[in-house]
Amino acid sequence: MYGFQIVDGGVGFASILVDHRHYSRMALVLIGKLLLIHGRRATIAQELYHTLGPVNDSPYFPASVLFEDGETASSAIELALVDRKLLKFLYMYLEPGDQHHERRDAFDKYWDDLE
Repeated sequence: MYGFQIVDGGVGFASILVDHRHYSRMALVLIGKLLLIHGRRATIAQELYHTLGPVNDSPYFPASVLFEDGETASSAIELALVDRKLLKFLYMYLEPGDQHHERRDAFDKYWDDLE
């Protein structure tokens, strides 16, 4: 109905709809029903986190709910320090529609002080 693209073989899916000001208006999370309990919890944590803003996975932080390196997906069921820092950074120091240089400047200025 909304044109969401679901990856074949995926176990979880998250998407958000934003308005003309880049504000989130709706989120959709789908979780595979065949997942075992820990995998279900980890997938829910990751997909809900995606709806808060960070939309891509990362091979750089194994403790993160966003970790995925092509072979291994995150098994985290709670946010790692880097996950918490990223949300604080996004919500405290960025504005919808910020340009690349504004995001980079804010990152350079604030990231190391976040906890």
